[in-house]
Amino acid sequence: MRMLLRGTSRTRDVKRRSEVWQFAASIPSVNLKQALAQYHNPLSSPHWQEVPLSRLRNLALGIMLTTSSGGFVMDIIAMALVRRGVFPIGIWSGIPAGLLFGVGVTAQVLSKVRKQNRKLLSLAGWPIAAGVSVCYVIAVTRGAWPELSIKGSNLAIAIDCMSLVVCTVTGYNCLLRFINHEGMSYARAATELQHAYRIQSTLVPPVSARSHLAEVFGRTSPSEQVGGDLVDVVPLSDSSVFAYVADISGHGLNAGILMGMYKTAVRVGLEAHQDAGSLLNLLNDVMRVMKDPSMYATFGCLRFTDKGMEYALAGHPAMLHYNAADD
Repeated sequence: MRMLLRGTSRTRDVKRRSEVWQFAASIPSVNLKQALAQYHNPLSSPHWQEVPLSRLRNLALGIMLTTSSGGFVMDIIAMALVRRGVFPIGIWSGIPAGLLFGVGVTAQVLSKVRKQNRKLLSLAGWPIAAGVSVCYVIAVTRGAWPELSIKGSNLAIAIDCMSLVVCTVTGYNCLLRFINHEGMSYARAATELQHAYRIQSTLVPPVSARSHLAEVFGRTSPSEQVGGDLVDVVPLSDSSVFAYVADISGHGLNAGILMGMYKTAVRVGLEAHQDAGSLLNLLNDVMRVMKDPSMYATFGCLRFTDKGMEYALAGHPAMLHYNAADD
């Protein structure tokens, strides 16, 4: 078993690398780095577009405080070299330098996360961080503002060092709180999804039915843990057999919930309308009030009777194929 798992892992790794290089080879070599970044960019995941801004507060604060170290380091270097701060405000120049640098980097990171405000955040992000860097270069090379005394520069360096430690520790704590909160949310969602999967397995078990009219076998295999695929067989009171397949649009929990409601509607409807046409009209009326406007269902059914067979389709691909050349 272990050898099989390892072999599977290596095969997947090789396949993934092959996909990366095939993707990269399909574009000009000048944009190779950009293409590889777009191929697997964690910040471009749809998950980040759906996370409420309130849940990103600790992430943004953690990034800002952690990356503010860049501004503090620049101020410390400037004080050590020429006894001037990044900004001409004396011994406190490191605090605005660090915070502004962190704000600029954070805005740029969030521009990758939230597509809605991407342009605004990008326009605000790099200019702020770059402005701090320009002020640092001016302070070191141009001497645009007066030097501090040795005692003043030493005090400024001490303030920068203490601020750097405080911001780094606080930012690290914010990031840990964000990771912990998201981890708990993911664990709860995974647990609920497992429960939903077990419920769906109960609602849509593999079907197997034999009678003098027909033999029907079927099972569903959703692409995700929970899906909207449905296959069912219902013996009717007139000794006929009703078999059908349905597919709810989309994936995940919403499709699974609607699938359960759809199965109930079919079985209840068959008690009053055993012919396929009347059943489809009933399902259409029921679905209109149960579903979200963006969702829909396809349906295909077969009804086997002593007199023959009837079938009906609603958005489902053709179930029976006839070739005149075989006659």
